Amino acid sequence: MLTRRTKCRLCDSAQLVLAVKLPLTTIADHYRVTGEKQMPLYPLDIYRCESCSHIQLLDILPPAILFDAEFTYMPSKNPALVEHFKMYAESVAKLLAVESSPVCVDVGSNDGLFLQTLKERLGAEILGIDPAHAPAEFARSQGVETWEEFFSDDTVRRIKERFTKVDVISANNVFAHNDDLISFATNVASLMHDGSVFSFEFSYLVDVVEKGLIGTVFHEHVSAHSLLSLIPFLRRCGLDLIEIKRIDTQGGAAIGFAKLITAKTQVGDSVTQLIELERKIGLDSARGIESFKNRILADKNKVADLIRPYLGTVIAGFGAARSANLLIDFFELGPVLNFVVDDSPQKCGKWLNAFEVPILPNSALAEKSPGVVICLAWIHTEKITTRIKETLGGEVKVLQLYPEIKLI
Repeated sequence: MLTRRTKCRLCDSAQLVLAVKLPLTTIADHYRVTGEKQMPLYPLDIYRCESCSHIQLLDILPPAILFDAEFTYMPSKNPALVEHFKMYAESVAKLLAVESSPVCVDVGSNDGLFLQTLKERLGAEILGIDPAHAPAEFARSQGVETWEEFFSDDTVRRIKERFTKVDVISANNVFAHNDDLISFATNVASLMHDGSVFSFEFSYLVDVVEKGLIGTVFHEHVSAHSLLSLIPFLRRCGLDLIEIKRIDTQGGAAIGFAKLITAKTQVGDSVTQLIELERKIGLDSARGIESFKNRILADKNKVADLIRPYLGTVIAGFGAARSANLLIDFFELGPVLNFVVDDSPQKCGKWLNAFEVPILPNSALAEKSPGVVICLAWIHTEKITTRIKETLGGEVKVLQLYPEIKLI
């Protein structure tokens, strides 16, 4: 089941060195049902390519397991992402050299939210590609044509048969998920013409390093990207990165915009400025990822110090989020948690994998009145903290893991 990549995803070098050792962890969003034996644990160790400085996982699970029926993430459920995609669509419109009715293909289209936004903004003809059944089924129910499959050579062949040209190709967070990026980017380029735009959103390594975003590490995120390693990779695949836009989703991300090299498009100042920043913080050497390791180890000690006075009291976790399994394992929260709350019916009634910790509905907070609640759904820390304080009163302590470790 588990395979190991022995070369860099971007430059194909075998010069990979262990940068950050992390605990063996259950797959994101996977929890035990009553009576089920413990699920397998898999490595999440982070490696650095000494040739191009790319950051990646080596141990790879089959995509069919990572994006199975337990994959429940849907951006349409997040109002902030609805607004984010409106902004994103405006950026695409400014770069697109097409007068009307462009063809837009979204790889990893999820529940179709971005495609719907492009259709509203551009009057576009749209097609989604996504292997996860629940999001793809929801997208189709909303009128977004979605092929439930992985992006492959055969997919590209059928897209070419379907459309005479493709004007916009998007792949949001797919670059973090894809093990075979060389084939992926080459296939994307083969669908484009000189007026096309390729846009892709990714967890930005600058934010991961500077903010210690351990919550962005899970098994489907097999890479963390910097421009220093992405730009030469894209050029080898026939693409020029022409613009980059930093955004605040998922703790800190970026949207890249690329065109074919043959389009001879001028590279914007946004690209050169971020390259300078990446060099400044050491992403062209081992220094950057070393600072990330030091940050998260210091954060681990801080969490232990803050929880220690409350051991023996009722301690809850808020949110069985995609990052929760690693956060619980890395910060060694399993033995101290009494329960975790989540409003997803797909998760309530299940259990953490390695501990007898149930996942209960949010109503359990008021029923059990914990003295400390740990915010595991770290992206929504501010909103969750307010909700907990309103439910349990000002005396309850909330342990925040983002944007900094603190107890309030």
